Amino acid sequence: MSTDTGFIYLAQPYSSPDPAVIQYRVDQAFKATSKLMSEGRIVFSPIVHTHELGKWIPERLASQHEFWMKQDIAILRHASILVILQLPGWDISKGVAQEIMVAELCQIPITFMEPVV
Repeated sequence: MSTDTGFIYLAQPYSSPDPAVIQYRVDQAFKATSKLMSEGRIVFSPIVHTHELGKWIPERLASQHEFWMKQDIAILRHASILVILQLPGWDISKGVAQEIMVAELCQIPITFMEPVV
């Protein structure tokens, strides 16, 4: 991973019809974010930032993928690097695909991270 002093945007899949899968993904977001922060990195994780926040957003908005992506993409555009947490399903995630597309358009380097055990 780069030693750049800018900030990491940590992407990963989130949505699933199975609440246990969502909880696993949330737990992994917290583990990965805390690991990177403990290494001295500056990290924005959309999952860490918005999972609990979603409880305070009106359901008509909170259930819309586009609502969340608008928030996330605005931040991603300023990131120094996009790190993709390689949880099962990352490669078919609509959100991760959008984040990769934006990173490529903005010439933000992309790298991958294994799940934290």
